[in-house]
Amino acid sequence: MWSILGIRVGVITGAAALSAVLLLVVSVNLDHALVGGIAAAALAAVALLTARWLTAMAPHRPGIALREGTQLGLLRRRLKDPEWSNNLKWPDPISSRQGNVVILKNGDVWVNYLVEGINFNSHDTDSVTAAQRTNARLFGKIASLGFVQEVYLRGVKVKVPAETLTRRCIDHVPEWARYENDRYRGARDGLIHFYNMYKTGARNSYERPFWLALKVGSVDLNMFEKWLDTAGLANNQAGIGMPEVQTRERQIWEALPREFRPARTIPGDLEWMWQRAGSLGLSGSTVPHLPGRNQEQTMKRGNNNFPLTTITTGHEADALADMFIASCVEQSDGRIDRLRRIFRDGIVHRYRSLRREASIAVHNPGRRTTDFPDGYTTYQAILTVASGPSVQGSYAIQKMTGLVDGFHDLDADVVMRITFEQKTSNEIAKDFGKAQRRNDSDDEALSQSEFDAAEYADNDSQLRNLYPFIIGENVWAHVHTSFIFGAANYHTLEQGVQKLIDTMAASEDDSDDGFQLYRYVGSQVELWQKMLPCTTAGPVIDDTRLSATPALLGACLPVRRQTIGDPYGWPIGVNMENSLGQVVYTDLINPTAVGDGSILVFGEQGVGKSMFFKSIAAAVYDLFGVVWLLDPTGEMEVFAGQFPDAVIVDLANSDVSLDLLKCLPPNDATLAWLDTWCPLLGVELNTDEYERLALVVSPAYREVHHSPVTSAPGLRTTRQVFEHIAVQSDETARRLRRAFNSIKGLPEAACLLDPVDIDTGNVIDLPAFRADRSRFVVFNTRQFALREGETETPISGRIATAAFSTIAALAKYYFDRSTSVNLFGVDEAHSVNAPIIKRNILSDTNLKGRKFKNIVMVSTQAVQHLGDGLDLVTKRGTFRQRAQENAVPALRKVHITPTPTAMNLISRELSPLAGDPREPNKVQPGREGEMLWYDGRSVGKVQTYLPFIPSRAAAADTSADKIVRVDEHRANVQGRHRVG
Repeated sequence: MWSILGIRVGVITGAAALSAVLLLVVSVNLDHALVGGIAAAALAAVALLTARWLTAMAPHRPGIALREGTQLGLLRRRLKDPEWSNNLKWPDPISSRQGNVVILKNGDVWVNYLVEGINFNSHDTDSVTAAQRTNARLFGKIASLGFVQEVYLRGVKVKVPAETLTRRCIDHVPEWARYENDRYRGARDGLIHFYNMYKTGARNSYERPFWLALKVGSVDLNMFEKWLDTAGLANNQAGIGMPEVQTRERQIWEALPREFRPARTIPGDLEWMWQRAGSLGLSGSTVPHLPGRNQEQTMKRGNNNFPLTTITTGHEADALADMFIASCVEQSDGRIDRLRRIFRDGIVHRYRSLRREASIAVHNPGRRTTDFPDGYTTYQAILTVASGPSVQGSYAIQKMTGLVDGFHDLDADVVMRITFEQKTSNEIAKDFGKAQRRNDSDDEALSQSEFDAAEYADNDSQLRNLYPFIIGENVWAHVHTSFIFGAANYHTLEQGVQKLIDTMAASEDDSDDGFQLYRYVGSQVELWQKMLPCTTAGPVIDDTRLSATPALLGACLPVRRQTIGDPYGWPIGVNMENSLGQVVYTDLINPTAVGDGSILVFGEQGVGKSMFFKSIAAAVYDLFGVVWLLDPTGEMEVFAGQFPDAVIVDLANSDVSLDLLKCLPPNDATLAWLDTWCPLLGVELNTDEYERLALVVSPAYREVHHSPVTSAPGLRTTRQVFEHIAVQSDETARRLRRAFNSIKGLPEAACLLDPVDIDTGNVIDLPAFRADRSRFVVFNTRQFALREGETETPISGRIATAAFSTIAALAKYYFDRSTSVNLFGVDEAHSVNAPIIKRNILSDTNLKGRKFKNIVMVSTQAVQHLGDGLDLVTKRGTFRQRAQENAVPALRKVHITPTPTAMNLISRELSPLAGDPREPNKVQPGREGEMLWYDGRSVGKVQTYLPFIPSRAAAADTSADKIVRVDEHRANVQGRHRVG
C-alpha cells in the first residue's frame, strides 16, 4: 500500500516540476497577470486531482487508520455520510461470472465451491482424530497448489425447507404416492403435523455448508506488467487468461478430497450469499435456503444489480440515549423525539468513541414495509480471533467453527481467510530466530516486573512449540478467523457477544487456554465487506492473521458437522449436539449397512422412555407394519386405544385363548407347545412324561384320538389332551394328571387353556387368538412378573414363563409369514427378567434382524436388567441416569467412555431438573425427553419428539397429572359402547 502511495506521490511531484518548467518558458512571452491566473487555476486543478487520487484507496468507512491508505478527508466523510451502501454492486466490483469462476475488475480471479463438513462424534476420540486428519489433508492439498494466493472459507447457515425434511420421511416408503390415503393414512396425518411444525417456524432445522473460494494467482506477469500492476495501471486481467483459469480450476477440483463432497457454485449463489449476509440475525424463518444446483434461470442478474443493502452505525448512540430518555420520560411528559435528538447529540459529543462503531445495523431497503421504513434491520457484530489456543490445548475443536453453532441464541457465521507460504527449513529457522531475538530484546528492554517477564516467556514458549510443526511441513499458514454474530435486537446482540467473549477465553476446566476474541472497533463495516467471498483481503485482514500449519489448522476442525441418525426414515427427535436443530431419522423399513433396526432404551423413571417407545410403535404401525407389545403397566393398552383395529389381550382376564393347539396349525404347534408346557409341569427332557406328551401332541396322534368328554374326533385343545391322558391308568399318566390338576384351576392359567365356568362347571370354549385381524396387538401382563435370584417366585414364575413362551411362539409364527416390518416391543423389561424371555422372545427375534424385517424394541430402567441377550442390537438410547451404578453401564452401551464429563452429562445435563422444591422431580420446561442416541455409527444428544398427532400425544403422556390409568380407560371404553 505504501509503495503504491509513494509511486503516486512521485508521479505528482514530477508532473508539478515539469509544469513549473513549462510555465517559466511561457512566462517570457506572455503577460505576467495572465500567467498568474493560469498558474492559480492549474494549481487548484492539480490540488483537486491530487486529493482525489490520494484518497482513492481509502475505504468507504475508515478503519483502524493509517495502514489503510491516506486519511485525508476521512473524518469529514464520516460526519457527512454516516452510512454505507453497496449501490447495487459487490463490495469489490465484479467484471464477469462464468460458472464457479468470478473475475473482479481489479483482475483477481476466484474459483468457488460448496463443501460439506466432515461428520465427527465429539464423544469419540477416534472420530475426532479422523476428522482432524481429513481437514489437515484438505489444507495440505490446497497449500501444495502453488498458484493459490488466498483461501476463503465461510460456514453458511442455511435453512432446510419443510418439504425437504418431509421428503426424507417418505421417499424410501414403498409406493407412498399410491397408498398415501389408504394404508399410510396414519403416517400421512402425522407427517402433516410434522410438516406444519417446520413450515410455520414453530421449529426450524438448519445445515451449515461451507463456501470455499480460492484466489487464483498469476505467475507469468513480465516486469513491465508487474510495474503497471504495482502502480494500479495494469489491465484488469493482466497475466490471467481463461484457458489458464480453467486449467487451474480443474487442478483444484481434482485436489479437493471427496470426503467433503465438493460442488461447484453457480453464478446465482452470490445473490444467495448476499441475502444471507444481509439477513443474518433475523428470525429463523428468514434464513435463506440453499439454492438448487440444477435450476435454470431464464433471467439473470447483472454484476451491478445486487440487492440494495445499507449499513448504519448510529444505533449505539441511540441505545445509550434511550436509557437517558426512559429515565427522563418517567419524570416528565417531554417529547420523546426531541429528547432523543438532544441527548444523542450530547452523548456523541461527550462519548466521542461512539463514532467508532462496535457493531453495525444492516438494513434491507428492498424489503421495506410501513412498519419497517428502512426494511428489515439486523444488528451484527464481528469478533476476530486475536490469539489461538496452545498447541496442547484440548478444547480448541469446540471453539473454532463450532462456536457459531453453540446455544448462545445468536445467529452466526464463521469466516476464515488463509494464505500459505512455502519456505525452506533454513528460511523458517531464520524467521523464528529473528522473532525469538526480538522477543528477548523486548523482554530485556521493557520488562519491569516478574509478571512482564512471564509474559515474554510465554511468547518464547509459543515459538518453541510452533517451530517443530512448521519445520516438519515447510508450510506456513497465515490464518484470519472471524465470527459474525447477529440478532434482531441490539441489546440481545451485545449481551450475547459479551458472554461469548468470556466463554471463549475459558477452557473446559475453567482455566485460560489463551483463546481470545477481539472486536475491532471502527472497522466493523469494512470487516463486514471482507466477510463476503470474492473480495480483496486488505490490511484489516492481513494485520489479524495468526500463524499455523495445515496440520495445526486441521486440528481445530474448521470444516465440520455433527449429524446423527440415518439419512432418511421416521423422525424421532432433534440433534442437541449443537443449535442447528438437525432432524434425527431412524430407518424402520429398509435394511441399512450398519446392522439391524432393533432398539434398546435405558433410563430412570419419568424421563421419557415410554413416550419414545410409543412413538416408535406408532410409526411402525403407520408405515403398515405389525406391532406386538408386552405391557406390564397397562399404559400401552391406553395408547392402543388410538388405533382402530387394536387387539388387547389381558392375560389375567382374557376373552381369547392363547392355547397353541388352537391358535397354530398342528405341525407348527407341536414343538412350541412342548417348550411351553414341559417347563410349566416340571417335565424334563428324555423322561417318560416327556415321551408321553410328545406322543400325544404329535399331529398324527391328535388327528385320530379324541377326548372322552366329547365325541368330536381329534385333540384340538390343551384341555382335551390332558382329558385324554387322564383316562390312562399307568404311572406316567397319573404323574402328568397330578401336575396338570395343580395348574388348570389357577386364574392365571386361563389364557393357556380353556377355563371352566364356576357356576355350571362347563368348559368355556374361548375363541382362538387371531393376529391376522390386527396390526397392533397389546398383551397386558400386569399380573405376570418374572424375577431372578433372591426375588424369584417359582410358582408364579413358571406360569409367567409359560405365558411369555406362548407369546414368543405366536410371534415367531406370524412374523415369519409377514411381508411387513414386524416390531416386538417390551416396555419396562425389568418386570420380565428371565433367561427364557431373553432367549425366546428378544434374542431369537432380533437375530433374524432386518433380513426378515423383524425389529425388537426394549426399554428398561437399567442395563443390568437385560443381561447379555441383546448384545447385537446396534441402535441404543439412554435417558437420564442419576445413580452411578446405572449410569456407567448405560454410557458403555452407547459407546461413551464414562469420564467425569460424561457422568455429569448423563446424570445432570440430560433433561435437567427444574429445582422446584415443591416438585423436586420436575424437569425444566422444554428439556423433556433428552437422551444419548447411538445410531450404529455415532452417538449424540437428542431430544425426542412427542407423537405428532395430538390425540396420540395426550394418550401417551404418563406424567403424574395427565396419566390415564388403564381401569379408567376401560371404563371410558365401556361407557362409549353403552351409549352407542
